[in-house]
Amino acid sequence: MKNTLLLSLFASQLCLVSQASPPPEFSLSGESSYYAAKVFKVMAAKLYLSDLEHQASVLSDIPKKIDFTYHRNISVERFVEAANDALKDNVSAEELTALKERIGILHGRYTDVKKGDTYSFVYHPGKGTTLLVNQKEMVTIAGADFAAAYFSIWLGESPISEKFRRELLGLKK
Repeated sequence: MKNTLLLSLFASQLCLVSQASPPPEFSLSGESSYYAAKVFKVMAAKLYLSDLEHQASVLSDIPKKIDFTYHRNISVERFVEAANDALKDNVSAEELTALKERIGILHGRYTDVKKGDTYSFVYHPGKGTTLLVNQKEMVTIAGADFAAAYFSIWLGESPISEKFRRELLGLKK
């Protein structure tokens, strides 16, 4: 009886997994680490693209994923403040106004970051940008406009670090 119950549970889990549509295949574009004041390692990141031919148009409506592993504790307030500052550097005031509600929803799902935590942002055209914290899905925000704006923090015209951006895109100096 006990084995039958375990087999039933296992089989039901297999059915659930097989019914979910698999994410597009991603290839590693590049990886980098970000340092505060060029001394304190804050995070390591990896950028994945569905097609490495899209590196030049990374902010367009294409599947992409960026994974972060944090090497320091960061309060949620500081985390949100840094994201807002970086958005202001990359997105026009008009775009920020249009995105304000969706940005607020995403930021509302952020938590205090502890050393070793992981954050992932995964964008699927037609679905949106999904935030995963320690591999747990927190929220999905609709819109290619949102994805372009948010990924611009790391990959836009004025990223948090030009070196960080270049390395994520797999570009040489």
